[in-house]
Amino acid sequence: MILTNALYLVSGHAAQANIQTTGKDNATRQSQAHLGSNGDLNGGQRFDLDSLASALEETCAVNTPESEDDLEARQRVNHSVILLPPSPVTHAQVAAAVRGGSLLQIFLQRNNNQVNVTFARSEDAAAFVAHAQSAPFYVAGLLTTVEWAPRGYVAPTYVYQQVQDGGVSRNLVIEKVDSKVTEAIIRRDLAHIHNLAVISVCFENGNAYISTSSAGGALYARTCMKSRAFYKDMRISFYEDECAKPLPRVRRSAVGGTAKASKKNKEEQGPAYNPFELLSQHEFDFDEEYYEEEEEEEHEE
Repeated sequence: MILTNALYLVSGHAAQANIQTTGKDNATRQSQAHLGSNGDLNGGQRFDLDSLASALEETCAVNTPESEDDLEARQRVNHSVILLPPSPVTHAQVAAAVRGGSLLQIFLQRNNNQVNVTFARSEDAAAFVAHAQSAPFYVAGLLTTVEWAPRGYVAPTYVYQQVQDGGVSRNLVIEKVDSKVTEAIIRRDLAHIHNLAVISVCFENGNAYISTSSAGGALYARTCMKSRAFYKDMRISFYEDECAKPLPRVRRSAVGGTAKASKKNKEEQGPAYNPFELLSQHEFDFDEEYYEEEEEEEHEE
């Protein structure tokens, strides 16, 4: 029963699974998980039940129920800010501009040219807002207004905890990646995950580094990839979020009061940032995005 329910969860909206076991030694498994008529995943990849079971054990280890009181308490703490650039920007441009803390999500609202950015820690969000409102903040060279989001994104508690603990980020890494894995294949295999944008795929030192828009989506993507025979012998983990780099210090110039980045601050930041530094590994889980309601409300208005 646990495996049946977990199969349904891991396949999300695109999967249905029905596992029936009869007798002690005779098991009949029937599965539809975005599969073709021959039991293949989209793209012709085989669905590997053993790999999925291993990934689900990790899920069960961290996915503990949350009380309504705890959820309400978390909802009262805002982690989300709004970026208002004068013209449309991309996920990559936002990720290159935002600093000060690991992110849970970058969400682009195309209909009103607004970007919702959710930090893993509320104090990081507060520091970012204070910084952006005290000095000019630019995204892709565009002067951008920063405000608190009136309605923040609230991820499941285990997503918050794993990102805050430093073992999970919105960036995936496939270590010792097989030569048959290409950027096109990775993008195809993650395309079905709702509201997950693959920002970039970079191959370096035998690894594939995948930058995405969502930590919860990356957790879900990792489980999906681990369930496929195509990735069975490859280790899939996480690497550091570049948005966790420190906020630059600013100073006011004597003429015009223009804010400038402090040169001394750059020297105080220590060793050069390695964008592909692997995170320490804990137990992981998956999640999906929850902005559908907000978009529907905006359309209704």
